[in-house]
Amino acid sequence: TGALIPDFRIDLRENLGRDPATQDAELGTPGVVYKDVIVLGTRMGESLPTSPGHIRAYDARTGALRWTFHTIPHPGEFGYDTWPKEAYQLSGGANAWAGVTVDQKLGMVFAATGSASFDFYGVTRHGDNLFANCVLALDARTGKRVWIFHTIPVKGEAGFETWDPDAAQYTGNTGVWAQMSADEEAGIVYLPVELPTGDYYGGHRHGVDQSKNPEANLYGESLVALDVKTGQKKWHYQLVHHGLWEYECKCNRSNHSETEVIFLH
Repeated sequence: TGALIPDFRIDLRENLGRDPATQDAELGTPGVVYKDVIVLGTRMGESLPTSPGHIRAYDARTGALRWTFHTIPHPGEFGYDTWPKEAYQLSGGANAWAGVTVDQKLGMVFAATGSASFDFYGVTRHGDNLFANCVLALDARTGKRVWIFHTIPVKGEAGFETWDPDAAQYTGNTGVWAQMSADEEAGIVYLPVELPTGDYYGGHRHGVDQSKNPEANLYGESLVALDVKTGQKKWHYQLVHHGLWEYECKCNRSNHSETEVIFLH
């Protein structure tokens, strides 16, 4: 009927492990519904103090919290050791501000997270800072992590060598803020990745000897294709090497199965 349900209420400032009165979490995009839950990303400030960007699922009928995925891990959780010890109480961001998507058949939620706060200064948060600047696949029923893909590779991963030795650990952005899209038949999800910080200055992130390998700062300004079930990279194409002008792939691609061509905007 479109009538308001007066008992349905979700306050995004609650259930963050902090005083709700001091939090600034809000919606920037609609949530997605999987069976009887609605899954939400959040938007918050880019400076400190600000709220953590946890991904949360609520009962679609009552608004009761069903599960939470901590994008800034708590003690005992995977990724906790990639932050300063008290980061889960103090740091913010690492949020899926562009929204989340769901595969109804696989029962998987996909979320692309942004930088941890403060976006352009990371001296107070040394480490790889999982789960900022990555793409996550979560079990839509439980919120458990299925796979993770780092858009800024961590040490030991392919692409890490395209950064100056430490730049991959303190550089921000390189996120997937535009829409992801997928080919259901091929089982591939396509990621349009943005520029690393700072957008118009790259003196701190030159990368490897580009006379031998033109790619730099992977996977900045790249189109990346992943296996939707495992998160394993199938291929990537870097549109701009060592970008300085914010020439990003800003929209989801469209494709036509008969031509096997991908169109970029």
